Amino acid sequence: METFAENLAHFSHGMAFLFFIVWTVRLFPLRRRNNMLKILFFGMAYMAFIEAKDTVYLADENWFSGYVTWLSVIADLPIVPILALFFFEAISPGYVTWTKASIVMLPFVCFIVSYIIWGESLILYVALAYTALTGVAAAVWAKILSARRTRVLKDNLSEIESVSLRWAAEVMCILLVLLISWSAIIWADNWLVDALFYIVSIIIWSYVLRISIKHGVMGLQPTANDMQEEAVPDMEPALGLYAERLNSSMEEDRLFLNPKLTLTDTAAVIGTNRTYLSRCINNELGTTFYDYVNGFRVREACRLMEEDGSRTLAEIAELSGFNSLSTFNRAFSRHSGCTPSSYLKQVSPPIREGSPDIPGQRESVRLKKSGNYKKLLSLCVWKIKNCKIWHVKSNSL
Repeated sequence: METFAENLAHFSHGMAFLFFIVWTVRLFPLRRRNNMLKILFFGMAYMAFIEAKDTVYLADENWFSGYVTWLSVIADLPIVPILALFFFEAISPGYVTWTKASIVMLPFVCFIVSYIIWGESLILYVALAYTALTGVAAAVWAKILSARRTRVLKDNLSEIESVSLRWAAEVMCILLVLLISWSAIIWADNWLVDALFYIVSIIIWSYVLRISIKHGVMGLQPTANDMQEEAVPDMEPALGLYAERLNSSMEEDRLFLNPKLTLTDTAAVIGTNRTYLSRCINNELGTTFYDYVNGFRVREACRLMEEDGSRTLAEIAELSGFNSLSTFNRAFSRHSGCTPSSYLKQVSPPIREGSPDIPGQRESVRLKKSGNYKKLLSLCVWKIKNCKIWHVKSNSL
């Protein structure tokens, strides 16, 4: 059993090494797409180095050497600040610079060099404690950056699903669990535990890499109009006028029906720039661009439900300007205080007063209004078969 467990551990270790090598090669051409993928490329390259480094334990003299073991542990620690930089850049594009990255990485380089020279166990304990503090501080700072970034996105976009930051928090929690697991197994002497850790690491990193490549990065740079008007004197008196123009454009031109509407697009329509329109929405209307536009979309969705209760929620979401059903559900609940499905049940007329809400009921109403009696008869047959209802009267058609 011991031999099988040891062989499984070595096999899974080799799988992990090849996994990180393959992803390093795959990310090499993608690193130019944005800084987030560039940092992820360096992270995968370092993970490949970590797995290659651990092959020194194949020699028995290194396995029983405390100096080699703890040097290997210290060499693993820089992956924590690399992941922290990855999350900072994913949450706030452009935040990480070479200067910031150098400052974050420098202490870990010093720990490795110090241990190589002196080999004192105190250096190891200080390095482990500093890494733990770095992880906690990075999580807190990432939370702050996430709140700031979400506010920026909501001030500039009417749809943030494709650049949502929820995935970053989800991935951070998963990797935190993985790092805690690593901290536990370095003290354990069990081949099966090692094998399980490598296999779970491959699964987790597969998910992280897939969602990272899929994630959209939205850089919000000032436009020419923004930079030209930044030096203009106090524009507060004009904000009320911009608010009137904005409301008029939304109600008459129905700009909110564009699912990819941005603050810049809207500013061009009403004749101002992004800076002052954002100030108008924040100060005059007391909301964000995201919530403001989605408020119009929710009202449009309510109108569509009241007008024709036979439409599906997906159809209503699309006709109202939402580009996904999940965004529609969240926005509707936020603005109306109830879910779209419950609101649809409230406003949809029953077949007759007091009749129960049964499958196909709203479709029956729609077919009666349209005069499509052939399809209505087919629907009645379906209801009889599936709902055990036999209630067809001559006056119902």
